[in-house]
Amino acid sequence: MPIRWSSIHQQLGEPPCDLSYEIIQAARDQGVVETDSLDWKRTLPGKEPGELDKFATDVAAMANTGGGIIVYGVAEEHGTSRAKEIVGVDASDAAQRRLRQIANNRIDPIVAGVEMVPLTGDGKSVLVLSVPRSPDAPHMIGQRECFRVPYRDGSKNEWMRERNIEHAYRQRFDRQHDQTERLSAMTKDIADHLEGSGKAWLIGVARPSTPLPPLVKPLARGQVRELLEAVLRYANQLVPQDRFGRELLIRSLADAALNPRTGLRRWIISPLADYGPEPRAAYLLVELHRDGSLAYAVDSGGWAPDQPETPCQIYAPFVENFAVDLVALLSVYGRQMGGQAPMDFRIDLWKADPSALVTPVDNLRASGIVSSHLERPAGARDVRRFHPFYGEIPIEGDSSDLLDAARTIASDILHQFGISRHAVLPLA
Repeated sequence: MPIRWSSIHQQLGEPPCDLSYEIIQAARDQGVVETDSLDWKRTLPGKEPGELDKFATDVAAMANTGGGIIVYGVAEEHGTSRAKEIVGVDASDAAQRRLRQIANNRIDPIVAGVEMVPLTGDGKSVLVLSVPRSPDAPHMIGQRECFRVPYRDGSKNEWMRERNIEHAYRQRFDRQHDQTERLSAMTKDIADHLEGSGKAWLIGVARPSTPLPPLVKPLARGQVRELLEAVLRYANQLVPQDRFGRELLIRSLADAALNPRTGLRRWIISPLADYGPEPRAAYLLVELHRDGSLAYAVDSGGWAPDQPETPCQIYAPFVENFAVDLVALLSVYGRQMGGQAPMDFRIDLWKADPSALVTPVDNLRASGIVSSHLERPAGARDVRRFHPFYGEIPIEGDSSDLLDAARTIASDILHQFGISRHAVLPLA
């Protein structure tokens, strides 16, 4: 993913734009200086343990402080920390895999969302590591029983003392608590906009675990449709529509995707149950917030093929389709908004009448034949009180990572109904 804003852009007076080799050249020509969010490195780490520890220290210090970029292949002027010469490094995929392996082996916990961007020009390559501000800070470096906690102080790395470490952990726990509270508030806000008569809605809300990069532009109206089309393509790539029980739920937005409505710092996409002063979503709702948060809510009824809609009934394959489309939406929107760190999410089942029972159903199976007739699966149970749950999704993960996340979400929903069998998402 391109790096659109950094300390280099800021010092050069550049507007937000993709970091390029030409911008690195301009940084060299103007002697751009290291900061707590910019580190010049002449060479990649070698094989000596000391060099490996130094690399891990650089990444962890950046993540513990505020995030930033480490540029390999640019020599600095001794004593001033200014960019002096582009010497170039090996920026191949193999070199990138090696650096990622070193970081994962020597930093605890792992720093999620690190991006590696190779830039080439004049027959040379530089490798830029973009390190996000980490919600899991403090990150320690070391092995076995010896660990230390680095941080950036201007152009240098320093080591946290015991009081600094205590403060860093307190900040981590406060962030986690605040995130949980915000996700819960988002769920309640979404429920106020759903048509609830005799219905049960699955609601997924998510927020970036760290703030988006500065100066990220919100989506224009026309970009909303393009994004939803990209979500459909990716969701179909994750689990093709020709698989039994698979349905692309987001496709049911239909014409609503062509005309998103404006909300408070967000786009709202939904077919409407009514057009009064307080319009409510009919059966599906998507909200895309400017801060990178999103909401996805789907009425659980009416998704079983060739079956009438039954109030407060939940079709087991629908749950799996909900999970696949949700992780596709999270990944595509997170990338579009320039996020690097994982997305934190909350899943809930909302009913207008809290005392109503929700009944699980699935296709009748007999002698290896799947019928369109619905039945309550053996051992399944009705649910009156659903237990919301939380988790995180790596938006930069590959297809297998996202499918694992979808399986976990689907399982955590279905298990509350006493169902363990998957039809759309077979267990890996």
